[in-house]
Amino acid sequence: MLNPENNKKDTGGSTESHLKPPLARRVSFLRFLDIDPSYRRTVWRHTAAWLLFGVFIGCAIQQVGFIVAKIGGSPALVTLVMVGPYATATLTVLYIPWLERYRARSLVATLRILGAAIFVLVAVSSGPVALAILALVALTVHSMGDTFYGRLLGQLYPLQTRGRMLSLPMFVLAAAMAGMSMVAGKVLGSSATAYRWLLPAAGMVGMVAAALVLSFPVQRELDPPKRTRLRDCMREVARDRSFLMWILVYSTTSIGFWLCYAARPIYFKNVLGFGYWENGIAIAVSNAAYCAGFLIWGRLLDRFRSLITMTASWALTGAGVLIMVWGLSFEWVIAGQFLVGIGMAGNDIAWYLVVLEFAPEDRVDRYMGLYMTFFGLRALLGGALAGTLMELGAVGSWQALLIASTTMLLGSTGMFALRRHAVPRNR
Repeated sequence: MLNPENNKKDTGGSTESHLKPPLARRVSFLRFLDIDPSYRRTVWRHTAAWLLFGVFIGCAIQQVGFIVAKIGGSPALVTLVMVGPYATATLTVLYIPWLERYRARSLVATLRILGAAIFVLVAVSSGPVALAILALVALTVHSMGDTFYGRLLGQLYPLQTRGRMLSLPMFVLAAAMAGMSMVAGKVLGSSATAYRWLLPAAGMVGMVAAALVLSFPVQRELDPPKRTRLRDCMREVARDRSFLMWILVYSTTSIGFWLCYAARPIYFKNVLGFGYWENGIAIAVSNAAYCAGFLIWGRLLDRFRSLITMTASWALTGAGVLIMVWGLSFEWVIAGQFLVGIGMAGNDIAWYLVVLEFAPEDRVDRYMGLYMTFFGLRALLGGALAGTLMELGAVGSWQALLIASTTMLLGSTGMFALRRHAVPRNR
């Protein structure tokens, strides 16, 4: 564990006063999460920033595709907004050699401030084409910050307790996204032009959230690696066979999720005959389980290797999809959605930590860059595969879900088999 004495400079006072902040002493929730008192100030700031990011994402990022469609955007424009950021993620490895020289905290804050600021321009835009282009640029720049967020996590929290430290910010982020998406839907439904002030307002909230990142007390920061050519940079990562084995298995597994993501709404409507009420209940159950899952997985990640925990999360997700297909009833769908929500929370908190366990401390960005490139590829492949198969009539929605469940369960089995071979160097 990192030395709490490092925090003395941040507070301007004694170490003892920093270890026992008055507010944290009165909050039993942090004691329930078993968060080290020397990192509670960091966790509070992290949580405050992620709360505001949840408001921004729920009001802007999750709504913009639907808004483009409502104001007359063509299917191609809507697809550009929804799929474009994943396509640009495949180019992540191209800018890593140029940006990894800068401090992670500054990179994350700057990229997310720029991404949120672009939404402010919606107030002076006109028409679906302009909105779609602004949204694509904003989402691409915002997602670039994710690449360097992994390095920042390594500088904020010690390896042994990162799961618990992350659980509270991620819980608050998910809860804010779920709550604000419903509020935004109500606001957008009140007026055809409400998006002109809602998206800029959400963008300003996102800028404040990103600015808070600059206040995170970094424990230590290594000197950046020497600038190298892209070819040499990627060749270095490619020599890590353990990481490549994991990322290939993980990519195959998560293609199953994108199959499920595309086929599930069609299955609910065409096979089960769900209306808006049943669909809303199913989504609400999944969101509630997703939020609660972060508090569960955070502690498990600190007890077991991240790779083992991710294996369990994908097994739960695959089992949940299988239950939805097998049960063919509302009650079974609710049970399946609950497991999917719990499982996806585990994956969303574990993948950062898995990459950090594989990557050398001064090469995290390069490993994250390769991960994000594969993330874009599998999102495009999974979504295109599901849409093409169902459009051509090759499979129905329930067959697509069955394929998705099988892919996730087999992938989790493959990850479990890797535990003896893909041994993270930082564990």
